[in-house]
Amino acid sequence: EGASRPRAILFLNAGANPRMGWARQTVRYARALARLGWTSLRIDAAGLGDSPRRVDRPAEIPYSDAPQADVIAALDLLAARGFADAAVIGPCSGAHLGFHTALRDPRIAQLAMINLQAFVWTPGRSLAIAMRQSTRSAQHYRQRLFQLDTWRRLVAGGVDVRTIASGVAARLRRRGAERLKALASGGANDATILARFQALAARGQQALLIYSDNDGGLDELAAHLGPNGARLASLPDMRVELLPDADHNLTSPAMQARLLQI
Repeated sequence: EGASRPRAILFLNAGANPRMGWARQTVRYARALARLGWTSLRIDAAGLGDSPRRVDRPAEIPYSDAPQADVIAALDLLAARGFADAAVIGPCSGAHLGFHTALRDPRIAQLAMINLQAFVWTPGRSLAIAMRQSTRSAQHYRQRLFQLDTWRRLVAGGVDVRTIASGVAARLRRRGAERLKALASGGANDATILARFQALAARGQQALLIYSDNDGGLDELAAHLGPNGARLASLPDMRVELLPDADHNLTSPAMQARLLQI
């Protein structure tokens, strides 16, 4: 970005994982980027990782609005050290946090959201239940229906049908509720997710959504922005990337390398 406007990279927590990331992968990302000359900051929002919980904040921290203040404080710290703005990287609930903070603070010039599960978190929704209901995308299960191995495992009792059905049904209920909400509001008010991406684009902020190709978050993406985020195609600097054969946490070193490439 030139010597006059250096940019740092800010990593956010994935769920309740500390700033080292799942299996220390965020440490590896930061070190790889440092070798390329990039400065990065990894933080634990209050109540996550090594940061103590604040009593004035909700018990279920990852999807609340409260940690946005911690991200803004991190941006202030970077600004005090000469970094005019930041590229923010957030996996899972960290993607949710990065998205909503970017809407508040234009110093988030670039935003990478990895396997985002929910654009909007409904107040009162239980994080523990949501984690139990976490499943792969509906498209994944449709494809598996036509594979002989699936039916063999089903007959042998190797498929947890109840958990899968519960998770997919819960996601479809949320998807239907969002559609009804959009219809009731005319489908084009400032509360829609597309309008929020339009607001980011209008301010010149860039957004990248990265998904494992069978991740359950793809259903959420389709509900708000069309299959594979098709509605973002008309917006500048907004795009979606799929990682084939990757799990939710990008456990494979090959997938982590691919993520760094992107």
